[in-house]
Amino acid sequence: MYFGRLFPGLTLESVLIAAQAARLTEKLPGDRLKAVSFLEYKFRFWLIKNNKKVFGEGPLMLLKKVEELGSLRQAAIDMGMSYSKAWKIMKQIEDELQMQLLERTIGGKTGGGSTITIEAKKFIQQYEAFMASINEIIEEEMNRYFMI
Repeated sequence: MYFGRLFPGLTLESVLIAAQAARLTEKLPGDRLKAVSFLEYKFRFWLIKNNKKVFGEGPLMLLKKVEELGSLRQAAIDMGMSYSKAWKIMKQIEDELQMQLLERTIGGKTGGGSTITIEAKKFIQQYEAFMASINEIIEEEMNRYFMI
């Protein structure tokens, strides 16, 4: 699994540190928590290596757009970013993860384009499964601490 290789000390429980530090509950007598059913949560999560953001929702969306549209340039346009920025993002991720994410085809008669690699597809699946686990844990913790 990529996460274990890249982030050997990371556990799903460690993600909860920030959520637990930001509790917004009202204590009642007997140390019971008041039900606060109107609260929701939002969080942003990045994979980090050497104190640099490596992967998160933005790059995930970019890779999915490349898969959908068959072109990094078209994916960038669709997401409202420059091609050069999209290219730099993909290059940085490939360098940090030491894996090729895109198969690039140079133009010509057929026009060129990009597709995501099999390794990138596996990484996306692992990332999405990881995020689903984190969401599940955070939802359980929201229910535990805020009685939702």
